[in-house]
Amino acid sequence: LAGADVDVAPERSFDVAQISGRGDAAASTRRRKLLANNANRGKPLPDKGCGLSVYGPTMNINRDPRWGRNQETVSEDPYLNGAYAAALVRSVQGDDPRFLQAAFTCKHFTAYSVETDRMNTSNAVVSDRDLAETFLPAFKACVIAGSQQLMCSYNAITSPGLDATGACFRGDLIDGLLREQWGWNGSMIGDCDAVANQVFRYPSNETCVAAAIEAGTDQNCGSFYGEFGMAAFEQGLVTTERLTTALARILLMRFRLGEFDPPSGQRYLRIPPGTSNSSASADSALRAARESVVLLSNSAKTLPLDVSGEEKLKVALIGPFSELTSELMGQKTDYTPYTIVSFAEGLRARAELTLTVETGCAGVACPYDEANFTRAVAAAAAADVTVVALGIDRTIEGEAHDRTNTTLPGSQLELLQQAMAAGASKVVVVLANGGPLAVDWVKRNCPTVLEAFLGGQSAGTALADVLLGDYSPSGALPFTMYPEAFVEQNAMTDFRMRPADGTTGRTYRFYEGSVLWPFGFGLSYTTFGFAWAGGEAAVNATTNSLLPTATTPGVELSLRVTNTGGVGSAKVVLFFVARVDGGDAATRIDGDAPTRIGDGDDAPPRKTLVAIEKIFLEPNASTTISVTSGAGTELGYCAFCAVAADGKHRRIEAGIYEVSVGDGA
Repeated sequence: LAGADVDVAPERSFDVAQISGRGDAAASTRRRKLLANNANRGKPLPDKGCGLSVYGPTMNINRDPRWGRNQETVSEDPYLNGAYAAALVRSVQGDDPRFLQAAFTCKHFTAYSVETDRMNTSNAVVSDRDLAETFLPAFKACVIAGSQQLMCSYNAITSPGLDATGACFRGDLIDGLLREQWGWNGSMIGDCDAVANQVFRYPSNETCVAAAIEAGTDQNCGSFYGEFGMAAFEQGLVTTERLTTALARILLMRFRLGEFDPPSGQRYLRIPPGTSNSSASADSALRAARESVVLLSNSAKTLPLDVSGEEKLKVALIGPFSELTSELMGQKTDYTPYTIVSFAEGLRARAELTLTVETGCAGVACPYDEANFTRAVAAAAAADVTVVALGIDRTIEGEAHDRTNTTLPGSQLELLQQAMAAGASKVVVVLANGGPLAVDWVKRNCPTVLEAFLGGQSAGTALADVLLGDYSPSGALPFTMYPEAFVEQNAMTDFRMRPADGTTGRTYRFYEGSVLWPFGFGLSYTTFGFAWAGGEAAVNATTNSLLPTATTPGVELSLRVTNTGGVGSAKVVLFFVARVDGGDAATRIDGDAPTRIGDGDDAPPRKTLVAIEKIFLEPNASTTISVTSGAGTELGYCAFCAVAADGKHRRIEAGIYEVSVGDGA
């Protein structure tokens, strides 16, 4: 649904600092509330002498589908990542004015999304505009939310006028941007051995340590500071003032964690043991898994499964993900739940089904095995419905190793093809993965496709609930699902976001090419209607009026959403803004010289996420939701703003902007 053009007249330009957050960010969507709920249902802390520093969340965008750590991050959208981070930071650190429940560490600062040779040669060549527009916004949200700690990344960053410099050594970003401009007073820690592995850029170990400390990296994960820090000090490479400042930041965090105070006055040390693995915790995990499932295709109306017959529905579950458990927890295995429900276990628990499970191959690598294939194909041919569970796990994508392609590994696709060729009557493809998969053949040939991701401890129960219609899928894709050709058209080490030199651009904001399914896509078992309140009329505004003030939230647009189908369901509603007048007469301020909006690095985003809301409607019910042009400014974000080439200035330009609603479905 497009429309609601906003015709903006010029009034003034402004600096980034003038659109910083005002007040506390509201956890306005159901998804963020659920996230906060889950974050507060952890294991109780010990009763004395313990402070908990958590290395997360990962805030880097899903820039390239091959990146091994896509499964750790949130999405390809900087605003969505920032909103997620802010909710998580506030929930886990707590609301006690003195003590932290835990110290959160937003990572990896910044422009980090390559695992291959990350310790030494990884170098992100990033324009100032891309840095400000794409790679920094989520970290500003972390700062505004009060993240006690940030972690700098392994990679070097090359910026205009500055040669490759390790992220932990970029004083202009750590001290200059984070602390001086954004007002952050937390502690910066280097990723494990991130400082040590940049020593090849310095004359000695001691000068390397000194450079990192002087840049504002207070701690390092590893032993490098401990081994060479004192020598660096004795050689006069590090000042007493700088060491004192670093120590003060570290101690402040430990004070706020209550390490030096008696337990009696600390409410976070009185979390009862029953909080861990409680029924409320289990319910939250199940809700999260359910709400994450995305219905990509249902053109044959196979779902939800019809179990109304007198006889039980015969279901064959095949594919390597059928009985996997720990793989559903994703990359990190540091934290193990009390139980993990596999897809097979989730379906076995349903009395309406007669289930046959044949994986067809051993593990996600799925080497061809004729005997296993034969059994799986036979099971599919004999079933009323065949569920094919395919995907990738931490052996395919993970920390320290990227993918070289984005297709299904081994013989997974062949297993699906053989099952369909054998006459499997109704086939439901279930994808389990962290980063995006290129499933071109599946898109062309399979009418029913679910994206289940790696759903955690309740993944199997959630899948069964969705398949049988107990829950109408309401998830929305957090990334673009590109075709196979994407990896041929774009080098993984090319950090340019806009199309250039034959590349296609990256993420929904800049990508110019065909997609399998777009960012934000997600179907449901019902249908929804959308209508702007007052119709698709133009709204006149000035640049000033688009920004929130103490008394106004900016220009407000209201949307009427109606469940026009027969099933009660939740719905993710996405609001986007796009510059639609082409910018022929508009100018952007780059320093003192105005330059015309154009192509290449000057091209505005194709569209930008303004706001996201999640609602639930019963059949025929309606609700009105509103979005303001100032959405996101409480997190330091401005969807209507153009960013100057130097990355330091933003302004809302005169022109016509189209606010659209939809998910590509």
